Formats: sequence, C-alpha cells, structure tokens
Amino acid sequence: MPTSRCMKRRKPARRGTPFSNQRCIWPLFKRLQFESDLRHAVADPARAGLRLVYQPIVHLDSGDISSMEALLRWQHPTRGAISPTVFIPETVIMRDTENSLTTLQALKSLGVKLAIDDFGTGYSSLSYLQKFAVDVLKIDRAFVEGVQHGGSDTALAKTIIALGQTLGLKTVAEGVELESQRKALRSLGCVLGQGYLFSKPREADELTSWLDLDRVRRLSTAQAQLRHIESVSLTMTFRPKRMRPLTLLHHPALPIVDAVVRQRIATVRDEWQHGSRECA
Repeated sequence: MPTSRCMKRRKPARRGTPFSNQRCIWPLFKRLQFESDLRHAVADPARAGLRLVYQPIVHLDSGDISSMEALLRWQHPTRGAISPTVFIPETVIMRDTENSLTTLQALKSLGVKLAIDDFGTGYSSLSYLQKFAVDVLKIDRAFVEGVQHGGSDTALAKTIIALGQTLGLKTVAEGVELESQRKALRSLGCVLGQGYLFSKPREADELTSWLDLDRVRRLSTAQAQLRHIESVSLTMTFRPKRMRPLTLLHHPALPIVDAVVRQRIATVRDEWQHGSRECA
C-alpha cells in the first residue's frame, strides 16, 4: 500500500509508530532488516552462511575444462537460501555507471576478465559491450534450452555467437543440459559451455573429488583409445595391399599417448617393410 494512503489513515499515537496499519511499514521493516543482515554477512561471511561454489566452463568439442566460475551462495540462518539476484542485483552496475566503470577498470588492470551474464535478456545491451569493455558473452539459458530444435532459439544463439566472433569476444553457452544441445551449439560455432551436462555447481571439497574422478575417466578413455589404435595398426600390417597412410583419430585424451602411438605405428611399419624385403 502506498505511503501516502497510509498517512491519510494515520491516527494520533500515544507511543511508537504513528501508523495504525502495520502493513504499511512491514515491507520497509523487512528491507531494513535484510540490509542489516547483509552488512553482518559481509563482516562475517562463514557465520552468516555466505559460501562459494564452483562450476566448470568447458570446451564443447572435447569436454576439457577451460576455466572455473566461482558463484556466491547465501544460506541465511533463518530465511534459508537467498537468490543472488536478491542480494547482488545485476542491475546495480547499470544504476551507477561511472563508479562501476572505475571499479571494473581497476579489476581489469589486475587481469580480471569481465563477462556479461544472461546476454540477450534483461539489462544486457549492445551499448554495454563497448562501455564496459567486456571479454566474454554468456548466452542466456533461455536460448540454449531449445537450440537443438531450430527456430528462433537457434537463430538468436547463432546471432550472439557471430557477434562475439566479430568483436573478438569469447562466447559461453549457459544451461547446457543435453548432448543434443552441446552438438547444436558446437555446430553454430560456440566453443565454450557450462551446465549440468558437464557438472553442477560444487563446493571446493566436492569439486576436488570430482576433478580426480574426471582425470581417471579421461585416462581410461585414453588407454582404450590406445588399444584400439594399436589393434588397427597391427591389423593393417597383415594386409599390405590395402595399407594406406594412417591418420590418428582426433580425441581430447590422445595428446597423452600421441607420441607413444606414433612410435609404435612407425615400428610396426618398419618391421613389416623389413620382412617384405627379406621375403623378396
């Protein structure tokens, strides 16, 4: 209820508030209480329930981790989980442009990269790309959700990716949850992605365990690929009339074993050629 209406309904008060209708002051009280809680949270983050979680940004073609994004979460002692959009509006930068520019320039001088989140929606605008000298465009999940089906989502995602390429900016697709989305984004030229298809946001301890498991998985994949390549090379040595130049398959784990595989193939080929000359 507007304050002016509340004032009209004011009655003389003996003590305390001059407002007879508590609904008029309750939103104001809640806001003041929230601001007080936030100040205490900044002073003592752990006690107040502020914590960081981490979500990887990966290469869409290989799944290799490109970087790790730190996300702030607030588990309020009495209010429960509070969305970052409540206590850190994205809009705050837009309201105080000059001071925001000064702060962002200071951060960039330290090597911090600047990304525009949820690009294509809300307050994101083409003018901000030039004004804030951003490095990364994060394609909003609203456009990623249906990118595999074609239509407007695909067209908009393709436009943002092309814009990023033209301006020399990286593009990161948010909210990638399906393999079909990953393939569609990669076909559009998007290099990086983030979402539950790769990993959910994790706390530091859980993230360390996840990274260890990911290394084991990639090593197992590399070993399996090595066995497959050796099998192909040995099979081809017994079919000299069909032998063709062997091109190694492109796989994210292959750099680990590439030198070993090439040496093995070269050795087998030399042995076969030497045996052929002796038989002749």
